Amino acid sequence: MEFHVEHDPELLCVDVFVGGLHVNTWDNAFLPPLLAKKLKDELSRFRPPTAPPAGFVSPLEAFHLAEDCMFDDAGTGAASEAGLELWKYQFLDWGECTDEVLAFAFPDGDRVHLACRVRDGGGVAWGTEARR
Repeated sequence: MEFHVEHDPELLCVDVFVGGLHVNTWDNAFLPPLLAKKLKDELSRFRPPTAPPAGFVSPLEAFHLAEDCMFDDAGTGAASEAGLELWKYQFLDWGECTDEVLAFAFPDGDRVHLACRVRDGGGVAWGTEARR
């Protein structure tokens, strides 16, 4: 996370990066109380070392299983039981600034594996172009 307190006195401008990828180029202006609450919630989920979730083999494979749950709106059964379990590890659900990123944080003992995909869309935030 990269904070820009000089941009706006009412909002907290924060660029969020996952593995070096800037995931909120279209909107980086958070309401400070919302961001503080979301960060506190995320930290409490990963504070104690936790065994990997059921169905976790690798970050990429777990991401794909969890992502399948998102696109099973038609009830086709594409979402596996393991995918439904892995969906619980969604990360960066921090309001409209992170709406265009689908991210998961999978615990693995004292480590956390991050996996994400930036969805189509977005725009320009503080002179930075949106990415896919």
